[in-house]
Amino acid sequence: MTQKTDPRRHIKVLPSDLRNQIAAGEVVERPASVVKELVENSIDAGATHVDITIEEGGQTLIQVRDNGHGIPQDELEMAVTRHATSKVASLEELMSIGSYGFRGEALPSIASVSTFTITSAPAPEVANTPADAFFIKVEHGNIASQGPAALHQGTVVEIRDLFANIPARLKFLKTKNTETKRCQEMLSRLALARPDVGFTFTNNGREVWRFPTNQTLRDRLATLWPPAITDSLLPLNHTREGYTIRGLAGHPQKAQPRADRMLFWVNGRSVNDRLLMRAVRDGYRGRLLSKEYPQIALFLEMQPELVDANVHPAKNEVRFQDENSVYLVVRKGIERALDDLTVLEQVEAGTDPFTASPSAHTPAATQASMNLDSPPPKPAGFWGAADDHGVINRNPNAEPTGYETEVVRTASTATMQSSDMVQYSGMDENNDVSLNFSPSTDQEPVPYAPVLELEEQGAVAAEQADLSITPPTEAYSEETHAAAMAETSAAEYYEPQGHAEAEPESQNVAVGDLTYLGQLADTYLIIRQRNQKLILLDQHAVHERILFERIKRDASQGHSQLLALPMNLTLHPSEAHRLQEMWGDLEKIGFSLATSGETEVRVKGIPTALETAEAKGFLREILSGQISSMEDLWAMMSCKSAIKAGQKLTSDEAAGLIAQWLTTPDRTYCPHGRPAVLQFTIDDLEKMFKRKG
Repeated sequence: MTQKTDPRRHIKVLPSDLRNQIAAGEVVERPASVVKELVENSIDAGATHVDITIEEGGQTLIQVRDNGHGIPQDELEMAVTRHATSKVASLEELMSIGSYGFRGEALPSIASVSTFTITSAPAPEVANTPADAFFIKVEHGNIASQGPAALHQGTVVEIRDLFANIPARLKFLKTKNTETKRCQEMLSRLALARPDVGFTFTNNGREVWRFPTNQTLRDRLATLWPPAITDSLLPLNHTREGYTIRGLAGHPQKAQPRADRMLFWVNGRSVNDRLLMRAVRDGYRGRLLSKEYPQIALFLEMQPELVDANVHPAKNEVRFQDENSVYLVVRKGIERALDDLTVLEQVEAGTDPFTASPSAHTPAATQASMNLDSPPPKPAGFWGAADDHGVINRNPNAEPTGYETEVVRTASTATMQSSDMVQYSGMDENNDVSLNFSPSTDQEPVPYAPVLELEEQGAVAAEQADLSITPPTEAYSEETHAAAMAETSAAEYYEPQGHAEAEPESQNVAVGDLTYLGQLADTYLIIRQRNQKLILLDQHAVHERILFERIKRDASQGHSQLLALPMNLTLHPSEAHRLQEMWGDLEKIGFSLATSGETEVRVKGIPTALETAEAKGFLREILSGQISSMEDLWAMMSCKSAIKAGQKLTSDEAAGLIAQWLTTPDRTYCPHGRPAVLQFTIDDLEKMFKRKG
């Protein structure tokens, strides 16, 4: 129903009660807003402990009690008057505000939509101020009563029947449990910002949490977040060009699907800021999936004049004078904290398997048998064309990287002789993955370690499906085992190609102090580091990271392979517009393009890392707007070029992949943020098997 109005109304000053309720709509959004304003006033008053009590989600009662310096009797009535405050007195102070409050609107706004009572007693040490307690009661914006009160020191503010005089506002509140949760979250942010102040929160007569004074940030987060998160938090501490960040950042492996644990403070004030959110996510780039969010408690500190806090009445938004500097200090600080994460201990130094030349002393028969018995080489592109000269280093004069690779038989006599080992020595120019081997002359005898070999052909017998083990028919002894193994000939380890499937189980490959044990589901590489860790690698994620770093390094060179028959693509108008935006970036990574009309493009050359069919699909994905940055381009290229899950690797191929990965930066995650490695220490395994608590 439309209300009839006059053609024109006269301009006039609004009544006081209407002005108060309009202002209250900006400041007092819900009970949590009231709690925030009152607790911030307590902290500004120098309180060292604040008690907060709510009932029925804050609609029935909100009480905040502190031990601050209090308000004198002659100023108490002024405290509930609009635009009256003790926190700023000049424009210069407003431009460099250091307190939480400064607008002088909170108390009168709250008093206009509730039954409001404030009782205060100035601290005895305040000079020229009577220490007598006094109270004032305001009902819906009108002073109802005032007089002496009983209070030793500090201030008590009591809010009852919030929004009782505005039923329309009550309809927009959530359930009592939801409003209680929002009050608790708001208090948590204030408590984290001031660990030097004690806080107690009580809901419906039950104490929810209590924070003692002078705690650390980690101590307080341990009360609010589960141990699985807080135990792995990483310290943040970085300064750049007068901007400083500090706090704690979550481990990438503990990421979650929501951003509710991304907390930001600017000069101690809790804020919601998209710039800070973007800087943090960019700092985690490559370690998180696009739908994952880290946990973080980040405090940004700068000169007060470099930030404007007077942007929103609720004071939860700020405006930065130099957004670029803020972005860089946050992103660099996050990256620096994450760089300290170590995946593996330092691998023992040795000889680079890719730079050593084949030994001239290799017996011809041994070398021939190795080449004949090896599985057929992978087809061109197995390692991705991006490996060429970039990831697999074939330069015989290159500097050693410190990773020694060797092939060690898993089944042998009780003691392995040094002549039984073969050295993983180099890459053949005509085949990315075949290797030459030469016997090692400087290895110490390695004692035989019994192993349980997995049956690769056929399923496990039905009677053993429950992992039960059938007892042997005769007692096991080391002598029996050694005698049986002594009958095994070397030919069993180097079978003809028809038995190549048994090859991964017949020998282990060592890369430095890492020993490759085998491949699970043709996807995961199983590795042992000395006898201290069990490591699992995702072969696709590992190779993807290797290729990404290579493409990232060489992107500016624009290496391209020309096509004998150029491809013609018809473009949608939106794709044609996108092409113009991405033209320079596409040329940098190796595309050679020419326009043919407004909606056609001719592809004359493609990046060396891609096949023709892949390049076409890749270009379509770029032009569809699925990616928006160069790093996204590189990540997509590396994903399409990398080996895939379900692709079988021989031991030497796995060794090559591991050796490359060990020299790759940021190797913990693939470019899309998926983990590339999982590791289990002896303690981890013992806990899993419940051998220790």
